[in-house]
Amino acid sequence: MNPDMVLRRAIIAARSAPAPQPKKRCRVVQPMAVVVEPAPIVALPPTEPEPTPPTALHVNWHDENEDDRPLTMGRIVRAVSASTAVSVRDIKSARRTGPMIIPRQIAMYLCRALTLQSYPAIGRHLGGRDHSTIIAGIHKIEDRIAADPEFAARVEQIRKAINA
Repeated sequence: MNPDMVLRRAIIAARSAPAPQPKKRCRVVQPMAVVVEPAPIVALPPTEPEPTPPTALHVNWHDENEDDRPLTMGRIVRAVSASTAVSVRDIKSARRTGPMIIPRQIAMYLCRALTLQSYPAIGRHLGGRDHSTIIAGIHKIEDRIAADPEFAARVEQIRKAINA
């Protein structure tokens, strides 16, 4: 018989033979008995009633000052708008013309410096901008503050107006 035929038959026989099964090791698990005892009942001392939250009848809303409220991005943008004579609408707009860029970047910088908001949250508030745009704007303002003392004083004046 031809050696090639012998090899072919051996291959066919090996493929058609059932594969050896690994030995299964089984462990017999005995059921365990679990005893649950009831917990003792303990009497807690009486607690004082919660104070009732103030309602509109308890608070004089006219005496509330804007400075008592938490600092928001809207308040920052309004302060930047007032000090730069660029409207809030223009600061939040998609336009990229010269007079709006610097106030918008100042607003980005102050929002990041004065609030705990993330870059994406600041971008959403300032007209749906990407977080990378916010990062780039903040870096530009930081560089300009480091290079120009007059500009740094102007940004600090805006910051004081926001906190005043």
